[in-house]
Amino acid sequence: VGSWRLATNLMIVFLVSGLWHGANWTYIVWGGLHGAFMVAALATSQVRDRIWGSLGPAALRVRPFVAGIVTFHLVTIAWISFRAASLADAGTVVTRIVAWADTGQPLSVAGFDSVEFVLAIAFVAMLERVQRLPLIGKGLSGREIFQLA
Repeated sequence: VGSWRLATNLMIVFLVSGLWHGANWTYIVWGGLHGAFMVAALATSQVRDRIWGSLGPAALRVRPFVAGIVTFHLVTIAWISFRAASLADAGTVVTRIVAWADTGQPLSVAGFDSVEFVLAIAFVAMLERVQRLPLIGKGLSGREIFQLA
């Protein structure tokens, strides 16, 4: 299958997935974003592989962690439209996130104490590690464990 056909098929599948969740533009945008992320990932995979490869072996060990963080943020952004009552509401949420990030204000402005924020991140990282414990004893590499979990 050619790359254009693959991209088209991915977009169709994800747009239909959004429509399957409900007859609302917010769901279609949710599906479209996921499709666009997948198409972008496929389109840039060789470039990303070259960049990571040029950074050396230490960077390759960090790559799955960075990929997980990027994936988490992209999926979280897409879920804004899924949860929103309308596209206008989704736009308001995204605008407020960007506007808050642009102010340079500390986390406490958003209702977080910096200690609470660090503890929450540590808790999520611990949960991520715990879910992989059954795989660690099987002699798999870190990359294989990350892909299987």
